[in-house]
Amino acid sequence: MERDAFLVTGGNSGIGFECARRLAREGWRVAMASRDRAASAQAVARITGETGNDAVCEMGLDLGSTASVRQLAREIAERGLLLRALVCNAGLQTNVLRLSSDGYERTFAVNHLGHFLLVNLLLERLRAQAPARIVVVASGVHDPRITTGARSRLGSGARLSAGAALHLGSHPTRRRALADAGRAEHQPGRQGR
Repeated sequence: MERDAFLVTGGNSGIGFECARRLAREGWRVAMASRDRAASAQAVARITGETGNDAVCEMGLDLGSTASVRQLAREIAERGLLLRALVCNAGLQTNVLRLSSDGYERTFAVNHLGHFLLVNLLLERLRAQAPARIVVVASGVHDPRITTGARSRLGSGARLSAGAALHLGSHPTRRRALADAGRAEHQPGRQGR
């Protein structure tokens, strides 16, 4: 019988790597999705070697590209992954204004739009494995009170829009999605099981 899987975006380094390693150590099937496939392959080898769990894999994902996000969702369906949880961890911050391949400011595209699309594309798969979880890892990048990165060049309205998108995209929609997936809970900034 196939094991339930966790999908961790940005799982090849930092918090995402530690999350993937811990899940693998506990016996879960783990798929790490990121842009840098070589770094992900190294992370898979390290986790497999440390944990003995051979059900760890890497998948390609550029959250700044809607085509890449859609491709990952198709690949997950083709592999038949029994998705129990999605950990939206990947993120970036730049101090230069750059646009995604779809024309959006890159930080906003990767940190917000890409994950929002990914959650929506995988929602039915998560519901099928209820109780399922969607975990969103966040940082101060979206905080309009902190002026860092390219946001200062875009003006305060853009900074507020990024913060509002995080909350508008996650609050009512996320609560409904989690309720449907068997876990009706919305606790921004709080960790727990």
